[in-house]
Amino acid sequence: IPVCKDGKNEITIGALKQETVSLICSVNSQPEPLTYQWTFNNSGESFEGQQQQQQQQQSRYNQASGTSNILNSVDSLKDYQQYHGPILNYTPSTEMDYGTVACRAINQLGRQLTPCLFQA
Repeated sequence: IPVCKDGKNEITIGALKQETVSLICSVNSQPEPLTYQWTFNNSGESFEGQQQQQQQQQSRYNQASGTSNILNSVDSLKDYQQYHGPILNYTPSTEMDYGTVACRAINQLGRQLTPCLFQA
């Protein structure tokens, strides 16, 4: 089951408004992750995004590279957040965009129990 790399379960990021920060979901996992799940939470909203390999689905989020991109669309999902596997490009534009971003990796053995957290 995947775990956060180097035991780093929580990272504080300093993102200014309109500044894009690439969050990397760094995990130790054998076998390699098949799926990455991202969640955002603050006092006002939450979203979930999911990237899976070997499946294809069109969405309003485009992907770069040859991996497939699956998004569970939630109305509160922001257009500026794009999913590229273990990387989330995060751009806060209002105070409501600051909160906790979490990622979990899922491999053939199961889902990561403790998410890797990014405090923005």
